[in-house]
Amino acid sequence: MPEPEDTQDFVFNPEPQLPRRKIAKRLHEILTDEDLDNAVSAIRRSLKAKKTYWDGVAKKMVEEPDYKIQLDAAKTVLAYREGMPVQRQVVVSEAFESLRDAIFAAKHSPEARKLIESGLLG
Repeated sequence: MPEPEDTQDFVFNPEPQLPRRKIAKRLHEILTDEDLDNAVSAIRRSLKAKKTYWDGVAKKMVEEPDYKIQLDAAKTVLAYREGMPVQRQVVVSEAFESLRDAIFAAKHSPEARKLIESGLLG
């Protein structure tokens, strides 16, 4: 199946040498307003997603909301509309022999103690 003309020359290059800005710029160049409209429509359809399965007891097909798909779509809408919730991240820049050693070091770290006492790390 031939590719659409406007994307034939686009090759995604996941090499780390290519800065993300250049990849994003390239995507921006090939994505159209119609693509955006289609993406929004897909999210809207996903908010009403349903799944069908065979109910062996009732001996018939049953349709019910697909809560996983609906929740993912709702999260996407909220993330783009309201912004992503704050996510904490801990970065360890020391080499440890094992996870146990890393946990021990963190428990006895003066900085970690301050964070625990302040309620930021619990």
